[in-house]
Amino acid sequence: MPFKIADLMIVYSEQYCFINPPESIKDSINGFQNKSNLKISGLGKDCEGVKVCFGSGNCDINVRCLGESCSQGEVIKNGKSVYFIDELIYGAIFSDPAIYECNAKRIMKFRLANLAEMYSEKAKFVSTKGCNTGLVNEMDILASASERLSKTSQLSEIYRLSEDINEKNMYLQCRLY
Repeated sequence: MPFKIADLMIVYSEQYCFINPPESIKDSINGFQNKSNLKISGLGKDCEGVKVCFGSGNCDINVRCLGESCSQGEVIKNGKSVYFIDELIYGAIFSDPAIYECNAKRIMKFRLANLAEMYSEKAKFVSTKGCNTGLVNEMDILASASERLSKTSQLSEIYRLSEDINEKNMYLQCRLY
């Protein structure tokens, strides 16, 4: 998201083996403080526990990334698909699909929508002080799209909007966030 909307805490107890993850996922996992139950493998021959395949493979969990950075995509687990953006990938991997869907919608519909509305109001306010950001409409659209979220498959629209907003905000003389 273009601005912080929540802190994520994910608790897991099983062993997970990430088979052939992209570099961004490897880097992220290597940065975890407690990664004793996580293993990264190239081919998966030395894996124990829950196998998480990136791309194709015969695993307990399959991750299909859109793009090399794996900043959005789909996690298939227990025959159900859930979609993710950014760090939500870990919630999608470690959580039950129904719990993940519920929490992802909660974060987007309430936290993101409310914050986007607040930033829209801030953009209106700073424009009265001589600093027009031009982001009022974009923030309103992001808030509306977040409030309408009914399935995580719609996260790609929100991701695209947030990327556009972040790009525009970076080049503003008086940034919103």
